[in-house]
Amino acid sequence: MSQMCPVCSRDNLDSAASCVHCAGPLRGLLGSHTLLESRYRVTRVLGCGGMGAVYLAEDARIPGRQVAVKENLDPRAQAQFQAEVGVMTHLNHPGLPTISDQFVGPAGRQYLVMDFIAGENLEELVMRRGPLPEPEVIALVTQLLDTLDYLHGNSILHRDIKPANIKLGPAGRPVLVDFGIARQHVAGSRTQTWARGVGSPGFAPAEQYIGGTDARSDLYSLGAVIYFLLTGQAPPEAPRLAAGAPLTPPRQLRPDVTLGLQRIIFRALAPAPNQRFQSADEMRRALAGLTQASGTTQVIRPPRPASRGLLVAAGVGAVALAVFALSLAAGALSPKPTPAAVGRSIATDTVAVTVVPAGGRL
Repeated sequence: MSQMCPVCSRDNLDSAASCVHCAGPLRGLLGSHTLLESRYRVTRVLGCGGMGAVYLAEDARIPGRQVAVKENLDPRAQAQFQAEVGVMTHLNHPGLPTISDQFVGPAGRQYLVMDFIAGENLEELVMRRGPLPEPEVIALVTQLLDTLDYLHGNSILHRDIKPANIKLGPAGRPVLVDFGIARQHVAGSRTQTWARGVGSPGFAPAEQYIGGTDARSDLYSLGAVIYFLLTGQAPPEAPRLAAGAPLTPPRQLRPDVTLGLQRIIFRALAPAPNQRFQSADEMRRALAGLTQASGTTQVIRPPRPASRGLLVAAGVGAVALAVFALSLAAGALSPKPTPAAVGRSIATDTVAVTVVPAGGRL
């Protein structure tokens, strides 16, 4: 006997509780025509994972209006889901979905109702079209930085920025969705995370794996998004980069990428937060400088050989996290920016990441 996954439509063993292909739950999802709150009639499943599902539904009170209804499937995540509701309810920006309702269903499940954005997400866009032209990438990211500037100005960190969480809204404007692990942030502090809040491999910064984030963590993720939009692939996982794994420069994969944009990507993906852009506005101004100086050549200069810096050998897993934790303890989360410790190998055109302790030199 087999059962079909309601999300990806693939077959699974009848005894399976979750899909072996997409990890979506095989039981407990709402069927089409289910009526919630005597108002929202479910049309189909838009997506789901181990913690929640999102449905497309029709609003019976407003003819023709479609909404996205997010359902919490994990009783252990009730506080986290309610935190998302609290984060989203008070936001008002064209780069964010509008929350219109929230309620608890008869079975005690939590629901969040928001605008349905019909456009595809950036991951789907790249899968359909291939890597995007640089001017298009700059235009999209500039608008996303405007959204991040608004969020960070309201002391909110998204913490899961990735192509699949950026949808194209009306007129092609990127809309940042899925605030499932977003958190309120107190300026000057580090927001603590836990296993459920790590983010997405390739797009989450190393400090997010060990429990501390701030606004610069979102900027790292956006740098990884730029890398993906230009190359069609995500960067290596951040702990591997922090441990010295090479980052293939976008220009090696796409020679038409300008040196200026490549330098912005390298800085955004610096392993230590104080080596990155320090605010969304600073990163936005750097992109604006590229547009204003189009046609000019910007050179990425390799750093001098390391003398006393903390050189991190290649490694993954616990060793990588331990090394990065030491760099944080040495002051890597200092709010004062220092030159990014990103070296470029001229022979192989790959980037070697060097973590430098506070006060260290390259």
